[in-house]
Amino acid sequence: ASSRAELTANTSLSRRNIEQLSKQLASSRAELTANTSLSRLDTKQLSKQLASRVDTIKGLQNKLELAATRLQTLQQQNQDLRETRDLAQELQSRVAQLRTERAHFKASLAQVKIRLRETLRSSNVKISQMKNNTTAIRLGSDITFALASAELTSKGKAALDLIAQALNAFPSRLISIEGHTDPLPLRYSKFSRYPSNWELSAARSSSAVRYLISRKVDPKRLRVVGYSAYRPLTTKVKEYARNRRIVILLLP
Repeated sequence: ASSRAELTANTSLSRRNIEQLSKQLASSRAELTANTSLSRLDTKQLSKQLASRVDTIKGLQNKLELAATRLQTLQQQNQDLRETRDLAQELQSRVAQLRTERAHFKASLAQVKIRLRETLRSSNVKISQMKNNTTAIRLGSDITFALASAELTSKGKAALDLIAQALNAFPSRLISIEGHTDPLPLRYSKFSRYPSNWELSAARSSSAVRYLISRKVDPKRLRVVGYSAYRPLTTKVKEYARNRRIVILLLP
């Protein structure tokens, strides 16, 4: 009887324990279900937030790429502006230098003109400044050559000595030497060895060039031109001597 009572008591205790465990299990299951639902909800919210963040990051990346492109454009524009400014400064400096050189050259030529007239005792020397910044030095035939000849006279050499000094002071400028004649055919001169005025004008220009080279003028700067009688200063027969000349052009 005692054993039966004890067994009954143990059975009742076991049932109560089972009931408690069942309740605990049910509670845990309910809690787990709730947590699972909450986790699913959190997962969806997190996915939405993540997708939103991804879109935000993409938008920021696009803005960053646009900003980088704009920055590169601005940097190139800034570089172009610096180069333009440097070029403008260089041009301004060059213009100022050219103005100084021009004033110096003008003063030098004025002195050369005075010395030429004093040395040669001739007024048949003309120095003029042309519109394109070319300087022309004209020497008449009474200074440079005898009639129908391309051999420089002593006066012609003295004139070129002075002119060479002025030309050498400006070594960067090119020089064109033009020979001119009158329209009289050379067959009327028994002293000429040239078949026509073309050869005579070119020969006179060449003589002047060779002499300038002997006075240290750089040959690379020099150019020989012969115009024969086709660029006259006058068409009056009595003034034909004016057409017999050489012209030294100092080019810009």
